[in-house]
Amino acid sequence: MKGIRPFLALLVLVLMAAACGTSPDDAAAPQVSDGLPLAPEGMEDTSGDQPLYVEGEPREGLTLDQALATDATGILEVRAFVFVDEAGPRLCSVMAASLPPLCGGDTIALANLDAVDASWLEQADGIQWTNEYVTLFGEIIDGQFVVDPLTTG
Repeated sequence: MKGIRPFLALLVLVLMAAACGTSPDDAAAPQVSDGLPLAPEGMEDTSGDQPLYVEGEPREGLTLDQALATDATGILEVRAFVFVDEAGPRLCSVMAASLPPLCGGDTIALANLDAVDASWLEQADGIQWTNEYVTLFGEIIDGQFVVDPLTTG
């Protein structure tokens, strides 16, 4: 019986360590400030062959922070929240989990809100926002993100 106790103790430690780990998919999932993972549902552009946003795992495009820091030019694939208030439409890297939410982190003005599918937007108290990251294709021109309506994923 004494020989099985160390084995059981080791087994318990291994199981506890495995339960604490995260998979690479979990680490890449976007998070809102309350720590809940985002689970996109139905956020796709039905006007083209390819969705602007792919349901499930985040696409491999740039985060908004990365897009703002890059020296790359031309069309970029950018993941961000869309937020619209009295200051106008913009992309946000972080969305606070309040009602209505607050746009935070790095932000950039969104030049053409009409390129964003209106069904993606929630609304309360004159504020519009997306609950999930959306992936948009466009360029940063004169301090604004300009969605390219002809480019899809």
